[in-house]
Amino acid sequence: MRTQPRLLLLLVTCLGLALLPGRPARAAEPFTFPDIVELLQQKVPTPRILDILSTKCLTFLVDSAAVKDLRMAGADDTLVLGLRAVCNPKQELVDAYAELRRLKSEVDSMRFELQFLADSAVVRRRKIEQDSLDIQAARARVAAELAADSASRAALEQKEGPRDAARMYAEHAAKYSAAGNFELAEREYRAAVRATSPENPAGGSEKEFKLYVIALGTLLFEQGKFEAAIEALDRSLTVGDSWEAYYYIGCSWMELNSRERAVRALQKALELASSDIVRKAASAKLEILNGKR
Repeated sequence: MRTQPRLLLLLVTCLGLALLPGRPARAAEPFTFPDIVELLQQKVPTPRILDILSTKCLTFLVDSAAVKDLRMAGADDTLVLGLRAVCNPKQELVDAYAELRRLKSEVDSMRFELQFLADSAVVRRRKIEQDSLDIQAARARVAAELAADSASRAALEQKEGPRDAARMYAEHAAKYSAAGNFELAEREYRAAVRATSPENPAGGSEKEFKLYVIALGTLLFEQGKFEAAIEALDRSLTVGDSWEAYYYIGCSWMELNSRERAVRALQKALELASSDIVRKAASAKLEILNGKR
């Protein structure tokens, strides 16, 4: 294989310098990019090129553009890695630029995340504001519906009379309760209680009031509204005792972990009970409270 004059001169020079004894070492002439390409074109093996470069530096940066051209000239991965390890005063600058690019990428990523969080916060704030407006609108609608409902009930009670209107409310409540719509059932029972309350000068009825308020208290108990159930059932006792009121008051206090109050109410229910079924139910509750079960 013929060797071009410049390549031969480089090889001879390197060999001669290495063999000269006692002569002070001179800085080896750095390799240029064309020098490396020339070696590749002459099919010089990679190990030999790296051996030649072991005492030299490079005058060019081994960046992406240089790597692309070197590969086109025949450079392999080993040579590329070796060239990057060769002395190169400019390489520190390249490394610094690479680090700056990495830091810039991190900053851009952080900026994107911060912008995303800021946008998310704006979206959440707007949603909260919208929810607040929706709640206010819903409250206004409920108030309007209640006002309309109150007006329609007043008209019905004036036309039919409080007692007949209360029976209609109670029928509606029973239907709602059977359908599982306890909220509407509670509303209708409360309307029946209000219409027949002894405090209503238009037509109070103690008997019907007691019936409806016990039905309301029982419904509240079944919904787990124990304190509200006790409050309603206590109202029924203002017009007379009943085992139903005391029984559900006792059960409510039992659920609220008030043992003494529960025992007193259930004992009263047991005294007033008119059937064996009620007495057995009250007795079973008392046995639990007294620790006999």
